[in-house]
Amino acid sequence: MRAKLLVLGSSIGSLGWGAVLPYQFAYAAETRGWGLFLAAAAASLFSLGALVAAPIAGRLADRFDPVLVAVVSQLIGAVAVGLLVFVGDAAMFLVGMLVFGLGLAGAVPAKQVLALQWSSSGDRRKIFAYKFTGESLGMAAGAFLAGLVVNLERADGLNVGFLMAAGGFVLSSVIIGFAGRVRGEWRMLPRSARTACASTTAASTTVASATGPRRHPPVSTPRRGRSR
Repeated sequence: MRAKLLVLGSSIGSLGWGAVLPYQFAYAAETRGWGLFLAAAAASLFSLGALVAAPIAGRLADRFDPVLVAVVSQLIGAVAVGLLVFVGDAAMFLVGMLVFGLGLAGAVPAKQVLALQWSSSGDRRKIFAYKFTGESLGMAAGAFLAGLVVNLERADGLNVGFLMAAGGFVLSSVIIGFAGRVRGEWRMLPRSARTACASTTAASTTVASATGPRRHPPVSTPRRGRSR
């Protein structure tokens, strides 16, 4: 159940991603009149943010609760892309795209960890396949739906795409956060708990092996006297 919620949340998050990325270059270069160089810089900063965030978020997801890492990363991306609605100058647009990339890519390693933790060995292959397929379909659906309403002739024509992206990240965070509320199985425990439990078990096993089985002294039975 939780793995399916993760697939759903990842797909919805990609819906907002697809609503912005296909149009941001033309929006910055032509609609806002900032030129090709700044449009290329915005795309590059988005990719740079993703490149920086992914390994850091992977380390954080390994050390802390991956649910928290995924939710916080996506909420950061939601705030960044939502604030692009109010951006009026090129510098703030560049900053917004950078933070958007940070938040978007920061959630990816954490969701990969969750897909591993929330799936059994029997259905793990299917969960990863469904997750990848859902994210791809979500991005395609977001691009298609935004293409019906985005107007690149107006300065506010991409605002609906920004709002779709922000709403998709928020809804995805709610779903993943809800899925992570209940913990009960070994594979769903945080890494620290698993390590502590494993260390305790190993220590107990080591002590038991070192001391060996307890031997009881032989019980002497009284000899019966010979009957005369």
